[in-house]
Amino acid sequence: MLPLNNSDSNTKLLGTHPYIVFEMDEISGMVELIQLSSLDGKEYEALNKHNKVIYKELPDETVIDKDSIARLNYKITVDLFAGLVQCRRQKEKLSDQKFNILKDAYISYQLDNAIEDSNIIYVSEQQLKEFNHRIK
Repeated sequence: MLPLNNSDSNTKLLGTHPYIVFEMDEISGMVELIQLSSLDGKEYEALNKHNKVIYKELPDETVIDKDSIARLNYKITVDLFAGLVQCRRQKEKLSDQKFNILKDAYISYQLDNAIEDSNIIYVSEQQLKEFNHRIK
């Protein structure tokens, strides 16, 4: 599970969802992530404006196993450190076409909507190491 601290400093567990790296800033030492969740059995989630559907096909994606939704209503940042790469499930990435569509939707949503304080989440290097045994 990925431990996430919200702005109230309460630990919140969002589980072992996959994440897409939205932006990596070496100057600030931060990585911004977009959480993914399977659409399977939750097709109604596609109707929420804070979710963006990403289909596994057209083009075929190897980085996701099934049709998914990206949660645009979260702002998740983590510390950038050498061990973070150990969290990667695989070296593949989302196709440029789908990433650009997702990026535009994420930026647009974040600019046009207030993000709830409980959805602004920061995870420190120490927290990641405590909750993820793969990181050294």
